[in-house]
Amino acid sequence: MFSRIFRIINKYDVAFFLCLLFIVVAGQRFWDYKIKKDFQVYSVLECDPTFESCFIYDDDVENPYKKIEIMYQFAPSCLEEHTCKDFNCDGLGLGMCAVISCDEQILEVGEACY
Repeated sequence: MFSRIFRIINKYDVAFFLCLLFIVVAGQRFWDYKIKKDFQVYSVLECDPTFESCFIYDDDVENPYKKIEIMYQFAPSCLEEHTCKDFNCDGLGLGMCAVISCDEQILEVGEACY
């Protein structure tokens, strides 16, 4: 039975199906990233250690920071330029933006809380 099916499906049909599948997947990714801008970006913001828990990297106490995760479509240009002052996620829905202050459980290699 299977040999009969495989005789019907020739190698050109398989190649066509694989090419079509690749085009559909690539088109979906293009739509998500370039048209809808549906992906998360990560950045850092200045942090004042007198008011909040900040990250420091390699004991560099001169440059404390906090992290931000935000959907690209909602990210202001100042995040990319690292010039945001007093940025917060007010007005954005849950899962669209998060400002992350330092916590011992989420430290990456080389980081410390300050």
